[in-house]
Amino acid sequence: MLYFLQGIQGFYTKHKQFIDNLLNGGLIAITILLINIIYFWIRNRRKANIDDPSKHHYSTFPFHIIKPHSNGEVLRRAFSSGKDDDPLAARNIPYQKRKIGRDITQELEQKIRDKNWVLILGRTGVGKTREAAELAKLLNREGWTVLFLKSGGYLDIPTHRPKEIHVDRKLLLFLDNLNQRMESEEKNPKAREDLLEPIAKPFQVRLLGLLEAYEKFYEQVRVIATARNERYPDSSGKCSSYNKLKLEKYPKLWNRFYTYDLPQPDIEPIIDLLFKVIPKTNISPNPQVYSELAKRNDGTFNNIVENLIRIQNRKLPLNITNFEETLSGSWEKRYQDVLNNKKYPASRCIYDAIDLLSQFDIEFQPFTVEAVARVLANVKYWQFWRRYKIHITIKYLIESQNILEPRDGQIEAKGYQLEVRTYVSKLSKLLVILTKKHPDKMLFSLLNFSVKASNLECYEDAIISLDQAIKIKPEYYKVWYNKGVALRYLERFEDAIVCFEQAVKIQPDFYEAWYNKGLALRYLERFEDAIVCFEQAIKIKPDFSQAYLLKGLALFYLERFEDAITFEDVIVLYEQAIKIKPDFHEAWYNKACCYAIQKNIDKAIENLQQAIKLNPEKYRELAKNDYDFDNIRDNERFQALLQSYEE
Repeated sequence: MLYFLQGIQGFYTKHKQFIDNLLNGGLIAITILLINIIYFWIRNRRKANIDDPSKHHYSTFPFHIIKPHSNGEVLRRAFSSGKDDDPLAARNIPYQKRKIGRDITQELEQKIRDKNWVLILGRTGVGKTREAAELAKLLNREGWTVLFLKSGGYLDIPTHRPKEIHVDRKLLLFLDNLNQRMESEEKNPKAREDLLEPIAKPFQVRLLGLLEAYEKFYEQVRVIATARNERYPDSSGKCSSYNKLKLEKYPKLWNRFYTYDLPQPDIEPIIDLLFKVIPKTNISPNPQVYSELAKRNDGTFNNIVENLIRIQNRKLPLNITNFEETLSGSWEKRYQDVLNNKKYPASRCIYDAIDLLSQFDIEFQPFTVEAVARVLANVKYWQFWRRYKIHITIKYLIESQNILEPRDGQIEAKGYQLEVRTYVSKLSKLLVILTKKHPDKMLFSLLNFSVKASNLECYEDAIISLDQAIKIKPEYYKVWYNKGVALRYLERFEDAIVCFEQAVKIQPDFYEAWYNKGLALRYLERFEDAIVCFEQAIKIKPDFSQAYLLKGLALFYLERFEDAITFEDVIVLYEQAIKIKPDFHEAWYNKACCYAIQKNIDKAIENLQQAIKLNPEKYRELAKNDYDFDNIRDNERFQALLQSYEE
């Protein structure tokens, strides 16, 4: 009520003369006045909600929690689309044992008991999620708490046991469709000096860190994950589903999993499925063709179900003519059908909106899809009819294709993918507007967008979204840290330091924030302060080699050689740094200095040669007068090395 009165007072004060002139203007003027007052009140209320986030609790926990013995909750979470009374909704389809003479659930159960982590691989539509859900349901009945990874949930490495989980043991993490979360390889040319950290580590690194942290926090932790394994890309020029996983690049993660290649179902279980499901639908049974349909099917349960949905919705007879043999063809046909439907002309931009949101890992919600579709269609705010067409098209696609929960290959059926870099700025501005309207639903989307924008080197846009996230949840330390990293890349070091200080104020043992604060201080040549930060990072994480290295460099810059770590220690740290960054010329040169002090001529010359090769002008001149090389200065090979580069 207070906001309403403030709205009236504010509006009247600002438009007093105008209101006085209109009071005698009749019903129309009064109606317009009331509309403006209500709008002013709503805007003030929304602003108050954003400006005072303490009134709300916005969780950053990325999982849905399914308590033990929750009956069908696992299936409802894994397959949330469709109505409870719909026999063709995925969660209502009876489970079929796919192989004659084999029990896949039992096989998976044995593997997860032996290895704890299981990754189910298979092609689109073969039933990976259903097999994982059946195993999760079984363990849930045995007292396991299931954590189901949210779509668009911001995954991070926890430093403490999450307060949302109220158990000490028997925790099962359910990670569905991992390919969708994996980033394509992003190169950041700015991260070439001083071992700079990105805003967020690759998803594979964060996932491993989270799982290993949970293993420390809880007595028993198991993981079941699913991923597509097609070796060909969905769109031309893009990464395939299998390559997105980067199995060879992240062996520390993937070697923890037992990889289970899910076989396609035999013909008999598919025939059995048709006999069980069709009588529950409005489709006229035709048992004579079931065997032929199963033989023509592409080897997936999903294609059978999608065919039944299409035949039921169109009231077609069940026969060979009306049966699509492959899921890919089914999706492409459904996409072309909606494009050709003149009643819903906005279908293409809806598909494109889902595509774009998916690439930024922004949650699919009706208001996000509708807003992005309007941007893609270049709809102006006064074009009410076009806005209405987009609105009804989304409702139609939700009802007919469950577009907000797309299945494998559904969006890819359009045959192309939008170039995300083109839309970063527009999407950044749109997220600000959406956050003001829906602050309680935008936190994950803002965080994920900031990571993608940063990977694309659009740091200003990343900061804009992070500022919105800070308004929503200022007590979340990682938001401040991410903003600090973006500011550091923009060389706004003083502002970055403020953000890192805020992060460690909230989370004092967040060693990455201490390290990055030290980096920013080092750029400002505040070496004493930088050393304090590196020491704090080392205290929290004693094996943090990068912090040791930069602390040593700072001590050398201050000529505090007596405080520096031994030269033997420095060599090890430089070698670790070079493994991370092979063109780190400063490390090659300083390693050469260490070997020269030890009178190890061969190693000194070998490392100096590499440093000069990477930066000849700097290190050839530096080595001439550097007293670290006094022990080998008269060596003929050392002199020849310097002279050869002079020539």
